[in-house]
Amino acid sequence: RRSLDQGATWGTDTRIATGGHIHFTDPIVAVGAHVYVVYIGDARNATLFWGQTRVGNIYFLHSGDGGTTWDAPCRLTTVRDVFRLSMDVSGSRVDVAWSDASTLTGGGIHYIGSPSRGVCGSWSADVNLGGVGVLGGEGAGRPQVASFGSYVHIIWEAEVPTRTCINSAICPDNYYVRST
Repeated sequence: RRSLDQGATWGTDTRIATGGHIHFTDPIVAVGAHVYVVYIGDARNATLFWGQTRVGNIYFLHSGDGGTTWDAPCRLTTVRDVFRLSMDVSGSRVDVAWSDASTLTGGGIHYIGSPSRGVCGSWSADVNLGGVGVLGGEGAGRPQVASFGSYVHIIWEAEVPTRTCINSAICPDNYYVRST
């Protein structure tokens, strides 16, 4: 739904995508008349260390008129293992970070960006920022992205399996990267 009066009243429901689910962190960003949505489609069940979860591909939607009409969905990934994701926008650049479920304890932290409001075909290649074999170690997850000007900031947590924890079997550390 959308509101034209700061939430006092609401329009009717509008279906903008079928067959996907919205992740609970940062699935929508609005800047002026532009509205951006990311969701997980092509979902499948995956087993991680705590149990079953749904994973899939990232799909992106854009509206340039305040949500009245929407561009066709754009699939951003093809591996069907996206677990958690985060999106932010700075100017016309759209930035997306996600964690994958490529191993039982989680996989890596990934980034893609578009300089053109998310137009299909304008997205960068997948950059693996952290996780198995990269900064942040095994079990990398819970990414959050923040964009400002030409910079992209991403944080995530990852397990430290060699450290003894007092109250938990999982010992996460927090990691940060900034684009240059």
